[in-house]
Amino acid sequence: RALESTTGTMLTLRQDGLQKVLAGLTTLEEVFRVT
Repeated sequence: RALESTTGTMLTLRQDGLQKVLAGLTTLEEVFRVT
């Protein structure tokens, strides 16, 4: 369950990051570096 939770969280963080890339708030490289 912990792995599932972590995976779900990481996907959420990455999705949030990708939304910020589309909004011009960050770069794709930064999103992948952090996630």
